[in-house]
Amino acid sequence: MGTPGRVNPVNGIMTGMKTTSTPSSGVVVYGIPNCDTVKKARTWLTDHAVDYTFHDFKKQGVPADLLPGWLAAAGWQTLVNRKGTTWRKLDEATRLGVIDDASATALMLATPSVIKRPVVVWGDGGVSVGFSAEAFEPGYKPFAAIPARQGLGAASSYWSTRNRQPPQGPASLDVCVS
Repeated sequence: MGTPGRVNPVNGIMTGMKTTSTPSSGVVVYGIPNCDTVKKARTWLTDHAVDYTFHDFKKQGVPADLLPGWLAAAGWQTLVNRKGTTWRKLDEATRLGVIDDASATALMLATPSVIKRPVVVWGDGGVSVGFSAEAFEPGYKPFAAIPARQGLGAASSYWSTRNRQPPQGPASLDVCVS
C-alpha cells in the first residue's frame, strides 16, 4: 500500500506518505474543480510548469483504493473537513458517527465534498493535503522533529525526500471549506 506518514500539528500539512499508485504522469491533484483552494493549487502548479493530472471527485469519484493509504498517512481527522459547509449540512447522527477510519471512509466515498482539498500525490509518491504556496515550493520542509502518529512507527518525511528546508515560521494552509 505505502509508507505511513504524519501531520504537522503547527501547519496541518500531511507528510511522510508514500503511495504505489501514482500514475505515470507524475503529480495528481485530487479535488473538485470549483473549489477555490484546488484552483489555487492548480494555478500554482501551472505557473511553476509542473505537469499534473487532475482527478475530479465529482466526475471520477473518490479513489477507494487510495483512501487507506491517505488515512494511514494523515488520519481521518485531517482528511475529513469538519469545518466546511458540507460537514455542517450533515445531520447530527452522521457527524457523530464518524469516529474512525472505517466510518470516515464510508462518509468520504458517499460524500466526496467532505474531503479536505486538494489531496496531491507527488511524482515521488509523497502526498500533501491542503495548499499553501510556501509548502509547494522546493526547499520547504515542515518542522522535522515531529514524531510519527502513534502506532505508525517512524516514517521518512515526504518533504525531506524533496530536499526541503525548515520554514522560518508557521505556514498558512488553505483548504476548501465547502
